[in-house]
Amino acid sequence: MKYRLVTILTLPAMLLATKPFTQVDKFNMFRNRPVPVTPKLIWKNGGAYDSRGNLYTKANVEKGPYSGDIEEAALSYLAENGEKFGIMPDNITNLKKVKVIQTPSFDNIRFRQTYKGIPVFAGEVVVTRRKSDHMITFVSTRYYRNIHVADVRPDISGEQAYNISKASLPIQRVISYIKPELMIYPEGNGILVWHIQIPSDN
Repeated sequence: MKYRLVTILTLPAMLLATKPFTQVDKFNMFRNRPVPVTPKLIWKNGGAYDSRGNLYTKANVEKGPYSGDIEEAALSYLAENGEKFGIMPDNITNLKKVKVIQTPSFDNIRFRQTYKGIPVFAGEVVVTRRKSDHMITFVSTRYYRNIHVADVRPDISGEQAYNISKASLPIQRVISYIKPELMIYPEGNGILVWHIQIPSDN
């Protein structure tokens, strides 16, 4: 039997419990929202830039050495050089470690972008350090520079958002429950959303 994972983004701050039809309209506006597209990038001088000159990826960085574990090293590098990628020094603490991958020659770390403690959907930073000399060699970012959400308190709970989503889809049987996650969707200055995932068999 084939299973299908339905991924949905629903708006919590604009969904009013007293207006169910508005809830469904807002839900349908965000259902199956695509991952935000990275702007078209142009490679030059070992880096990938958008049309405004913002740097997203840098190869052959060769900065360092940076001591400590890979998380400490990466954060130290970004504290000194993050502005090149649109990451201001005050925002370094908004990067949360997700995963470390070690190879015989390199350490790689992936950070998730957050805002006021809430993950930014698809926002991430990857840093690579060479083991032999502790030099940072590669940086890749999908960092959203313009996030500013005044109120990050949802008007509805994750459970309510889940139930709205489930009721709005032709789902026959839910395979498993995945807890809703409050996130910032990087559109405009950011939109507070519940990220809902519903594995189903249809």
